[in-house]
Amino acid sequence: TGYLGGLVRQQAEGSGTGMRIVCVDNPDYGRTGSMYSLSQLRGMLDDDIVLIESDLLFEARALNLLLGAPQSNAVLTAGLLNNGDDVYVCTNGNAQIICLGKTLPDIYGPKVTGCLVGISKFSAGFLQHLFATAEQDYSRGRLDYHYEECVLRASLGHTPVYAVHAEGLVWTEIDTMQDLRNAAQAVYPRLQP
Repeated sequence: TGYLGGLVRQQAEGSGTGMRIVCVDNPDYGRTGSMYSLSQLRGMLDDDIVLIESDLLFEARALNLLLGAPQSNAVLTAGLLNNGDDVYVCTNGNAQIICLGKTLPDIYGPKVTGCLVGISKFSAGFLQHLFATAEQDYSRGRLDYHYEECVLRASLGHTPVYAVHAEGLVWTEIDTMQDLRNAAQAVYPRLQP
């Protein structure tokens, strides 16, 4: 948790889902990136994980596609949202990620295969390498990287991470009030049975 962490904790603890929910604080959320927040869980993660960004609205098949993919380390991609905040994902012929970012050098334009959705799966072994990569960044004073940037660097130097593309996925990310209005008016109705 970070901004309004107390409210998040209150909602999680009173969710009534029957699930055990553990909140972990990043007291430096205002000056650090999402990788630093993920690193706060390092001592708690000793198994494979599914990482889902908390600001997403998506159809259930997204998880089924990712979990059904044979690769142990993969990120879900879909069509571009064209909201000014897309993270473009480029892959090689084997669907291995070779570049990603909100802006890319021109040479990668033809290799863009989709937009990062914010749902990923990582093996326990890759996570340890990811955390070690992040520690190298922290030792250089770089606490501001997003997790996907670190995932790219860790995958290029160690274990490949693959893109699993969800064609026609109904989804959105909610960062702004305009995103929230779009989610309520255009996306959520399409998710109803």
